[in-house]
Amino acid sequence: MENLSLSQEFIFLTLNDKGKISSIDEYARTCVIASAIFEMQLEEILEIEDKRVVILKELPEEMNYLSSLYDFLRESKKPRRFSDIVTNYVQSFTDKRILALTHDICNILLEKGYVNFEEKGAFDSMNKYIPIKSKQEESIAIMKSKLLENKELDIESIILANLLDKANKLKQYFSKCERKDLKETLKEARKSEENKHIARALSAIDDTWMIFFVATIY
Repeated sequence: MENLSLSQEFIFLTLNDKGKISSIDEYARTCVIASAIFEMQLEEILEIEDKRVVILKELPEEMNYLSSLYDFLRESKKPRRFSDIVTNYVQSFTDKRILALTHDICNILLEKGYVNFEEKGAFDSMNKYIPIKSKQEESIAIMKSKLLENKELDIESIILANLLDKANKLKQYFSKCERKDLKETLKEARKSEENKHIARALSAIDDTWMIFFVATIY
């Protein structure tokens, strides 16, 4: 199974059976933006500083599926605030920006064979990318193996699990018992001297999500 990036896997696991992310699901849409920003942060393309996104370098060609968001961040004379990003992507009168980002990422999923394509209908805002269930199951099995069985705390899996949780999607894939075990694993990671980088990442996710969350309310 070909590997997916953070934003690709988040969207893949968030698409519903009709091949869409609901236009009224602001939590999921906000997490789409967050997954793309965290992915670029992990690749040191940008950094998060004082509740703003600071561009560090050019977006590599292999990450062009994030170019619409990257260009939006870069066109501003000053580093953009998270609240500004959410306002423009989630709370805008038009869905143009969030649909462009979602469409570009979904096209990569299509190229990699993770979704099936259907033309949009008369009342649809974008084409449909129907997730292949067997591949979703494989993806979740790998995540569970890493986080629950092997206690392998890699940053990307942790961010993915957290974003799925924030978007209220984790319970689709993890049982109540598994969610409890995951919570305990991450709790221990926060306190571990050996996993200080994990603790910092978890704190950053919590802080960043709160900024995104507040922006969607006000």
